[in-house]
Amino acid sequence: MSDSYSDDGSDDERYVFEMKSEKYLKAVGNFNRDVASFEAIIPDLVHLSNKERGQYVAENYQPYLFGLHDRPKRVKMGIVLGNIDELKTICRGLTVGWRLWPDCWAGLMMMLDYLADHTLTPDIKRLDPDFLQVIKEIGKNEDWSNNVVGPDLASQAKHILSLYNLPAGYKKKVTLIDPWIISMCMGLPLSAKEFEHTHHKICDGVGCLEVETDTVKFKHCAKCKKAFYHAKECQSKAWRAGHKKVCTSS
Repeated sequence: MSDSYSDDGSDDERYVFEMKSEKYLKAVGNFNRDVASFEAIIPDLVHLSNKERGQYVAENYQPYLFGLHDRPKRVKMGIVLGNIDELKTICRGLTVGWRLWPDCWAGLMMMLDYLADHTLTPDIKRLDPDFLQVIKEIGKNEDWSNNVVGPDLASQAKHILSLYNLPAGYKKKVTLIDPWIISMCMGLPLSAKEFEHTHHKICDGVGCLEVETDTVKFKHCAKCKKAFYHAKECQSKAWRAGHKKVCTSS
């Protein structure tokens, strides 16, 4: 774990960092020791029912993510325990979790929340392209067993992509009151701030990671009206890559 802190770091942040370090580092070591066995079992879980997959993940894999989530917030990621890359560990943990059980569950949500809300921008910018495609997959998913919590996961995935796409030097506006507090005062769901991307589309272009905003909307395929693209080039590539075969009039 890096010993550097965010510019606005406080004594309280350092205290939390020190208190959690030992527990978190133990979790990192345990995860990297055992994760290969979970990757190996993914093909076997595909044939189980959604309930059976959920039970397996809750009992066997989710505790590992709970341990990784103990990492102090907004602290630069680095190399720990000699040779373990923190960012790669968190990305691998989320990827394996999604492959084991592609649905809404606590451990997965906690890891998405950590990346979306508590990870420094320079680390977000270092996310691996293959991992970003997993995030895109989560963001585009609409088949959730829980139609209330599921879209929340998708929204956080879109938020991660939006952060990755921000131009260099961008600084997030700071508000005096947390939007979450505002939502509570207005009687909105406690997770309302995380739903900011719920209705935004992700570009269906091959490899594209662009996400709609409230002011920038994507155009849909004129024929099927189900695929959305942020640029004509993305639509052309998608058409040649296979959309032509599945596109049907709505």
